[in-house]
Amino acid sequence: MFSYKTGSMKKIITLFMVVMPFFAKAQNVGIGTNSPNSSALLEISSTNKGMLVPRLTTLQRKYYKPCQWVTGI
Repeated sequence: MFSYKTGSMKKIITLFMVVMPFFAKAQNVGIGTNSPNSSALLEISSTNKGMLVPRLTTLQRKYYKPCQWVTGI
């Protein structure tokens, strides 16, 4: 379909791979805040809610099996 030479396509891909990281910027996610801290990957802010983290014992973590009827996870 295209008649590009292999060498020129490699040069274009190499140039793209070298230049792209300079334009990529890290993104932060903020839940409940419009301006998350720049050093945080995820910032959650709330005045009347909390966060529930599941707590498991070592034995529970060892023998935990996700849904057996779901495939592909």
